[in-house]
Amino acid sequence: MTLVQQLASSTATTIHNAAHAAVTAVEVGSTVHDFVTVTGQPAKPVPTGSVTVDWFLNGTCAGTAAASSSTLGPLDASGRLDATGFAFTVNSAGQRGFIAHYLGDATYAASDGSCETLTVVDANIQLTPPTGTNPAGTDHVLTCHVNVNDSTGSVSAPAGTACTGSIQNGPGSFVGSNQCTTVGTTGDCQLTITSSVTGTTTISASTDVVVGGLTLRRQTGDIHAGDSANATKDWTPTTTTQLAALLTAVTGVGPGTSLADKVTQIQAYVAANDPSNACKALNDFLNQVKAQAGKKQITSAQAASFTAQAQAVKTTLGC
Repeated sequence: MTLVQQLASSTATTIHNAAHAAVTAVEVGSTVHDFVTVTGQPAKPVPTGSVTVDWFLNGTCAGTAAASSSTLGPLDASGRLDATGFAFTVNSAGQRGFIAHYLGDATYAASDGSCETLTVVDANIQLTPPTGTNPAGTDHVLTCHVNVNDSTGSVSAPAGTACTGSIQNGPGSFVGSNQCTTVGTTGDCQLTITSSVTGTTTISASTDVVVGGLTLRRQTGDIHAGDSANATKDWTPTTTTQLAALLTAVTGVGPGTSLADKVTQIQAYVAANDPSNACKALNDFLNQVKAQAGKKQITSAQAASFTAQAQAVKTTLGC
C-alpha cells in the first residue's frame, strides 16, 4: 500500500460587490459575495475541487457564522471560484466577514482562509421643520442635518459637510445661497427661503458626504431609510395685501364711502403697528357689512365675500 502525502494549499478571499469589483467597504443596501482563490505549490498542478464559505455579522469572524454555504465548486482552471450563489445584501451599518474553506483534492490538503473584513457605512439627511406657514414676503429658515455612520455608530456629520437646497415646485427662492455647510459637531446648517406671492413651496436638500472613504449621496424625499421627507411651506397673504384687495372690493359699493373709509382706517392702524385698534376697526367693518346687507344696500353675495375677507384679515392679525 502506497501512502500519498498531500501537498499544502493556501486559501484566500476577496469580497466582491454586485459589479464584481473587489471591495473592503460598501454602503448600506449593497450586495456582496466572496471570491475565493486556492493556491498550490510551484511547478505542481493547480488545485481542484470545491470550497465552502462562512458569513459573519462581525468583522473578526468571531463566534458562530450567521450562515454557511453548501459545497461550492468546482474551482476553475486557475483555482478560483466566484461564489455569487452565496451573496448577501447588507441592510445596516457595521462590520461583516467572510471565511472560505478549501476541501482539498487528491493532490492538495484542505486549507482555511483568513477572515476577510467588510465595512458597511451609511448616512442620512433631514430637513426641518417639515411643514410651516409664513406670510408671503417674509423669510423662513430651514435646518439641514446630516448624520454619518462609519460602521461604529451614527454621529453628526463633520464640520464643513455641504448641504444643497432645491425648490422642487411652487413659488419662492433662496435668500442668499442655496448651499450651506455644517457647523462644528452639530451636523446642522441653515437655508433661508422666501416668496413674494402666496402658494405652497416644496423644498428638498441633498448632500454628498464621504464616509469610510466612500462618497454617499443622500437626498430628502427619497426611499433611503433615515432620510426625511421634503419640506413644504405655505405662504399666506399678508395683512397689507389682504386689506388692499378688500379696499378694491368695497370701493364704490353700498351707500357713500363708509365701507371703503373703514378699510382705509384699518390700513392706517396696521401701518402704525397697532393691531388692537385694527382688530376693533375690523369688527366695526363687519357690523357695517351686516347692517347694509340687512337694509338691502349691498347684496348677500357681496356681504358674504366682504365678511370672508375681513375674517381672513383678522386671522392674519391674530385678532
